[in-house]
Amino acid sequence: KVNRLADDELAAECTQISSDLEAVGRLITDVKNLKIKRAEWALYRHPDGKTGRWELPELKGVTAYLDAGPDLKRALGGEGLETARELIAEAVRGIVQAETFFFAERGFASAADYDAFWDNMYRNSCYYYSHLDEVEKTWMDYVGPIERPYNLFNRSKTATVSRENGGAYRVTAVFIDSFHELGIEFLVDGHGLIQSARGDYTSAPSRICWRNTGHLEKFTG
Repeated sequence: KVNRLADDELAAECTQISSDLEAVGRLITDVKNLKIKRAEWALYRHPDGKTGRWELPELKGVTAYLDAGPDLKRALGGEGLETARELIAEAVRGIVQAETFFFAERGFASAADYDAFWDNMYRNSCYYYSHLDEVEKTWMDYVGPIERPYNLFNRSKTATVSRENGGAYRVTAVFIDSFHELGIEFLVDGHGLIQSARGDYTSAPSRICWRNTGHLEKFTG
């Protein structure tokens, strides 16, 4: 989730929780330049019993935006920091998505200018930005004129594995955030071979995004 703390600060937080792990990564950044002011992560449960909270001063001054990957690897590339790196990376991704609601403070003159920036930056990346000539409406038209003075963005990813009769496994996963919702289901045999894969969107910026689910069939076998 990404919240606005004040006129000039954002707080991004990512939590990973499973049967034997609970961990959190947090960032405080400037709104206008997205420079990280404070970064930390914490372990509350771990298979090895390790717990604690650690500041990440190496990330102070890093811009929490699209090109943050190399800086995250340098600061969090050591052994045992894989979870911390992914939590912080997800927090950065959340900030990028939340920018939709403070684009003017980022220097964009209008919603149209912000759309044009992303149309160019992400061209030929995801299915939406690879088929801009087919989308029904722009990104900002899809989002709508929504004011979010405090909470700017939320995202959840969940996965569940259940045992089927005969030793197979059913894997279901849901990705939902402030702009999208997608569910998938895999049926996997006892040897790990995918027997079937299917999924569908509930919401997405354009109907063309639904075509993405056709790629799931490629996992079979």
